[in-house]
Amino acid sequence: MTYEEMKSIVNAQVEDTVCVGLENIKSTSDLVEDLGADELDVVEIIISLEEAFGINIEEEDCEKMHTVGVVYDFMVKRKICDAPVK
Repeated sequence: MTYEEMKSIVNAQVEDTVCVGLENIKSTSDLVEDLGADELDVVEIIISLEEAFGINIEEEDCEKMHTVGVVYDFMVKRKICDAPVK
């Protein structure tokens, strides 16, 4: 899976859960402060990512996922996708 494909999946999960347009989802977007997610929304996003990627995300990792970019970085570290091309 490419980095862009992974980003598309993450962004779609966030969009579906918090009902914001894709144009509003940036790597710097804070899930709560910028996108309006509440605690339950964040849990739903994590569960949907676990299902989409077939992984288990530990609680301590979940607690670090405040921005969309941190979620992208986590997926790269878990080898879900290739590293981004710079």
